[in-house]
Amino acid sequence: MSYAVRRAAAQSDRTKIKNESPEKIRADLQRSLPRMTWRLLLTIVVAVAVLGWGLQGTNASPQALVEGIPNILDFISRLMPPEFEFVEGSEITISFNPLSSRPTEQVNPTENLERLRPATEEDLAAVTEDQQVVTLYRGPERRWKFSPEEVEGEIDEASFIIGTGQYIHVDVRSGHPFALDEGTVFVEEYALAEGEQLIAGRYVIQNGEIFLGWPSILGAIVETVQMAIIGTVGAVILAIPFGLLAARNVSPAPIVYQITRLLLNANRAIPEIVYALILVAAVGLGPFAGVVALVIGSIGGMGKLYAESIEAIDPAQVAAVRATGAGPLQVFNYGVIPQAFPLMASYSLLLFEGNIRAATILGIVGAGGVGLIIQKYLALFQYQRLMGAVLVIIIVVTIIDRLSDAVRKRII
Repeated sequence: MSYAVRRAAAQSDRTKIKNESPEKIRADLQRSLPRMTWRLLLTIVVAVAVLGWGLQGTNASPQALVEGIPNILDFISRLMPPEFEFVEGSEITISFNPLSSRPTEQVNPTENLERLRPATEEDLAAVTEDQQVVTLYRGPERRWKFSPEEVEGEIDEASFIIGTGQYIHVDVRSGHPFALDEGTVFVEEYALAEGEQLIAGRYVIQNGEIFLGWPSILGAIVETVQMAIIGTVGAVILAIPFGLLAARNVSPAPIVYQITRLLLNANRAIPEIVYALILVAAVGLGPFAGVVALVIGSIGGMGKLYAESIEAIDPAQVAAVRATGAGPLQVFNYGVIPQAFPLMASYSLLLFEGNIRAATILGIVGAGGVGLIIQKYLALFQYQRLMGAVLVIIIVVTIIDRLSDAVRKRII
């Protein structure tokens, strides 16, 4: 729509408002709901039909969601408390009395403790005064328990010999019994003596000590941010020419406009993860494949947004610059770019924030970044470490959002 047409339409609207009586305008403003017309009624019917069609196709079931809430809560409980995996060799423990530090190594879980075995008749006959016999029961689930009332089905009974000052602990996950000294507690498959505490699910320190280490997730986060930076810059550089060709008011010819729009639509229809799968097969695993996937996958969306930013400029300013005798390049530099730049810059910052999330997802298919670590935690059912990685991602995204907002305020 040209500037003259838009101006004539605005003038027509002002004439209609001027011709209406004050009483009619007041009645329209005081009406709580819009006036019901056949067009509005038809729009509501179509919207409801489309919504119902979508619900039918997605098999949306609130009942299934309600029934799944216990499973959701159970999964959330497995995420807590958050844990971190630390770079090997970076773990140190600091003591304040006296002030000192020492390297900290991972301790072995209960699998490395000596598992109790049922006692034979000879073992029971040779029990000494400093030993005691404990009877355990086991059902079809093959997990030892202390009380036969807790065991369902056919019950097996066995005796175990422990020393004085020891007690039997049955591991919840493996169902195996272990003999532990009195005062030793069981925490997440680790036997901790009195005065010890478990850190990050892998390190044992004394009470009053502080554990420090470099989380391995930080290196992956840094790589993800680097991928987003390079991917955004590359996408912006390549999307600007497409945006100019796809803008109706600056495109050199209608055929160029149509072809460019078609190319942008085709590019935008394919998600970044598909490009990542192709590029991982082409150039191998690593962040380079992810960067190229971000660049290629962002051209379509950014080209469209840039084109719409250019189409939204005021043609009167362009006409004013052209009236001074400026050439096409000068008109573009002083009439188009100053008006479109704030929106284009804002869209570019939003692309960078979106590429942080996209780079996280691309890592799942081997294209670098934090996604590879997240996939490892999911595959190994290390949900507490997964929660630690998610917390770091949230903090980084929040920091980037604040910085981006500060830059956006200076531009717009």
